[in-house]
This record gives sequence, C-alpha cells and structure tokens, in this order.
Amino acid sequence: AGDFGEIARRAATAMLEQRIVHVLASDAHDAIHRPPDLRAAGPAVDEAQLDWMARAAPAAIVAGDPLPLRPAFRSWSAR
Repeated sequence: AGDFGEIARRAATAMLEQRIVHVLASDAHDAIHRPPDLRAAGPAVDEAQLDWMARAAPAAIVAGDPLPLRPAFRSWSAR
C-alpha cells in the first residue's frame, strides 16, 4: 500500500505480478493504532486472488494440505 515507502510498495507489486505471493495478511499490531485491514491490497489484487491469498492458501498451509488451485490472474491492464 505504500505505508512503508515506495521501495517496499514496488517490491510488493513486483512479487504480486510474478505470482510468487501465496499469503496476504495484515501487519496488525492492535485494534486502535494498527488494526487488521486488507483493503489496502484492493487495487493490486482482484476479489478471487484476495480470497485465495487470505483464506484458501493459508488454510491449506495450516492444515498441511496442498495449495488449492489459484484463480486466474487478471492482468493489471484489465482492471
């Protein structure tokens, strides 16, 4: 989202574009100063990718199961 600077934002965007991100999580510290909020990822990922990275893939990892099939990735220009 860019809260940690342009270099971090560009690195995160590049990893998303290369499809090497499997889990998306917040960097929450507490409910007031740094609450959990994945809405900042909105412009970078579509709803299907967000669900896969925030729910399906983490659940499989915790369960020790293979990752479920990843939804088709919509190109940046298609958004």
